Amino acid sequence: MTQSAVLIACENYADPLLPKIEYGAADVAAVGKALEQHGFAAADQTLLVDGKSTKSLIESRVRKLLRGAQADDAIYLYYVGHGFAHRGASYLTCGDSVATDLVDTSIALKTLLGEIEKSACGKIVLFLDVSSAPLLQVEKLVGHYEPWNDVRLHEAFDGAERRVCFASCTPGEASWSSGALKHGVWASSLIEALQGESPSAAERGGVVTCASLLKQWKAAVPRALRIAYTDKKTQTPQLYGGAGGALVIADVKELAASRKKKPAKRTVRDVARVALVRERIESVKKLSGFRKGTRVPDAVNASSQKFVGQLALEEIQNDLDKVHAELREAFKFKRLDLQVDGPLDGSGTIITPFFSYTSGVKQNPRDPAEVIWRREVIDIVDAEQILTKPFAAVFAELFDTVEFAPADAVDLEALIDRIEALDDPRVAIDYDREITWCKLAIRGIGGEIKVTKRTFEIVKDRPESPKKLLQSFFDIQHMLVDTHDVRLIGFGKQPA
Repeated sequence: MTQSAVLIACENYADPLLPKIEYGAADVAAVGKALEQHGFAAADQTLLVDGKSTKSLIESRVRKLLRGAQADDAIYLYYVGHGFAHRGASYLTCGDSVATDLVDTSIALKTLLGEIEKSACGKIVLFLDVSSAPLLQVEKLVGHYEPWNDVRLHEAFDGAERRVCFASCTPGEASWSSGALKHGVWASSLIEALQGESPSAAERGGVVTCASLLKQWKAAVPRALRIAYTDKKTQTPQLYGGAGGALVIADVKELAASRKKKPAKRTVRDVARVALVRERIESVKKLSGFRKGTRVPDAVNASSQKFVGQLALEEIQNDLDKVHAELREAFKFKRLDLQVDGPLDGSGTIITPFFSYTSGVKQNPRDPAEVIWRREVIDIVDAEQILTKPFAAVFAELFDTVEFAPADAVDLEALIDRIEALDDPRVAIDYDREITWCKLAIRGIGGEIKVTKRTFEIVKDRPESPKKLLQSFFDIQHMLVDTHDVRLIGFGKQPA
């Protein structure tokens, strides 16, 4: 049995008219390294990047590999580049594709799929990280081509048991990258899955199947896009073939087991779903916009929420102005580095290259005559910046709470049973009879640690520095994940 791979990245095209694919070379290099851990020896991998990703080389290497394969072999093909369609037929661009002769200098998708269909290879996995949007926006190409389509993919893979194709997005969408991850967001999730770093990408028993990998992508890609971009991006990964999702892509049992012994990573992936928060309650009457004769709300609804937001407009604007000035001074941000949204409907946001700051007010659901002021740092894309002196200079000891948003719903019953089974005197747990929440007490970590199905929070008795707050978060991770391998809260999963 031979396991082989051809990894193709058209990142920098020879024709300057064709847009660059950010991190394409990094994606295929990382995928290749990950595949080595699954028996795809470096000697059995062919990397065709930039100058080597020519049409002739791609067609030659892929054709030779597929035609020489045996029934017990496995072949993985990975392509990242631009795609398009002409007269209904889809094409994949190559490193030497020419904008003025795009069809004849690109690979017809039907040609590639025809070789796959004829191959005797027992297992073929095709990864297509391809989109049309950037290419079709090139001025000289507008109106001459259409987005690539997946008609031929359905014909080649639907109903196949030992062949499968994954596409990073649907035709017409773009495949996005992340500067924080230094990879395409789809590729980054695949790499984590192959390395055994993403428990949700594997089925029970530790195998990554077509279905479990697609499920991982469906959750991870939108989260990563929300973190990487301030405007809404849509990217919908697709699966073709694979025997209804049962085909095994990788066995990560041993990799996952070996990683249990290693400390959890203290990177952006750990804190991208973290918010630093401070809330306080005050009377509606204390808002700057409240005047004698103003009616105090006696109910909580959309109209009353809008009303208290208008009353608090001056305070919110003053807070945003203050923080905006302090951020400019501390971080030396330029005008274009900071974007201010609002205040509108009771809140406003300052978006920076590293995080966002939000200040706002809403009615207290327990008392319509009160409001809850909430200030928070969210959408953290560079964790190291939260630990810097400039960040501390702006926010000092403002926050008293760390909120973490689990990627998936927390199984509270399983978490409680797991903690109670630890028999570790340093860790205690309490919970309500209906199991709607549980509270952890960990020796050496102050404050209340509360978990619900959708939330995890650390609430301190008093405000602390951002560095201390995050250290508490890391200490809890260390105790639960590194020491006891309790991963039910979702620490260590990719955000986004």
